[in-house]
Amino acid sequence: MIIDTTRNLKIVLDDEDWEQVKRYSWYANAVAGGRFYAYTRLPGGIRIAMHRMLLNPGKGEVVHHVNNDGLDNRRCNLQIVSQSYNIRASRFDRVIGVHIHKSSGRWRAQLFIDGERRSFGLFKTRQEAEDAIRQARTERDFA
Repeated sequence: MIIDTTRNLKIVLDDEDWEQVKRYSWYANAVAGGRFYAYTRLPGGIRIAMHRMLLNPGKGEVVHHVNNDGLDNRRCNLQIVSQSYNIRASRFDRVIGVHIHKSSGRWRAQLFIDGERRSFGLFKTRQEAEDAIRQARTERDFA
């Protein structure tokens, strides 16, 4: 099942979960790191993410998206895990030294070299920032 959003993004879920979510209006919302997740508002204005509605994790548990795509809410892509596991798993594919620069909304590439922070610029995409870090590491021979 696919739900189209107003941002031309697609929320994916299993057909058998449609009955549970169909009465709500779903939207894609960006969170830190540039990822999108599917959200709705419940009666009373309470906002809930689709993955949490589907799996209903317990206290101290979170829902992890295996492929790191927050709009892919198929059961095969969702796991209930601890917060610490989720953080480790979500960062596995990331290049160290790249993060979102909150005030500009751009991607910052920076490293600590000999105890000093060195910035390699702000970029429109995460990929550009990662490429800058890789180039800096190659040029300085500490890849």
